[in-house]
Amino acid sequence: MRRIGARHVARVAAALVRLERDTGAFIHLDIEPEPDCLIENAAEWIGFYEDDLLHEGRAELAGVLGETPAAAEAALRRHVQLCYDTCHFAVEFETPAEVWAALDAAGIGVGKVQISSALDVPIPPRSAARAGVHRALEPFAESTYLHQVVARHRDGRLTRYPDLPEALPRLAGTDAEAWRIHYHVPLFADRYGPLSSTRPDVEATFDVLAQTGACRHLEIETYTWDVLPEALKIDLGASIRREYDWVLEALDARGLGRRPHPQESSPRTREQP
Repeated sequence: MRRIGARHVARVAAALVRLERDTGAFIHLDIEPEPDCLIENAAEWIGFYEDDLLHEGRAELAGVLGETPAAAEAALRRHVQLCYDTCHFAVEFETPAEVWAALDAAGIGVGKVQISSALDVPIPPRSAARAGVHRALEPFAESTYLHQVVARHRDGRLTRYPDLPEALPRLAGTDAEAWRIHYHVPLFADRYGPLSSTRPDVEATFDVLAQTGACRHLEIETYTWDVLPEALKIDLGASIRREYDWVLEALDARGLGRRPHPQESSPRTREQP
């Protein structure tokens, strides 16, 4: 399945190569790992890229375009990159610095960063406190979206649950020290009663970007406004405004405020008939 997928991705890359040759427009396909999917973390993404895409895909693209293997690999690396979702990688308990260092070592680019927080749930040792955490999590166990759960144990092991309703009955007896839940909670808040968020991972991602300049395409991806627990719902317009205010302030603090793209500073003018 992975090899078949790699060949299909290579065909998309071939079409993007032709498009750039014909029009000058550079477009890249950014693939996004997600918890409990075929590719869900940095190691699986790098493994797919190196073992499948650069093997099967390189041969496919070389054949389609009539390129040498080296030129085909360069085209794949240019046109197939990673979509780094700060929520997804945080759910996997992967730190931004570690992921970006591994990507850099593998020569894999990041074409887009999606900015959002996941739920971060420290597991208290006492049963009464766990009952309070259970009550706090119940309103998040909604059925519109999947809310995958990754539990980290004290020895570093990870246990995975495909959805929050399947994980909740195990909360009382778990020996995990923390849960991360794929629930895109607002960035402008970092605590929800006994629950917290992975917003520090978003800030750490901004730190990496400030240090490396590795990606300039950022997108706020909070979309759960309609399914948030009632206690967290406020006016939609005010919520979106608070998201943008928090992100822009965090970027400005790191010198990552909006800078004109070279093409924006010297816009093309249309010839008049």
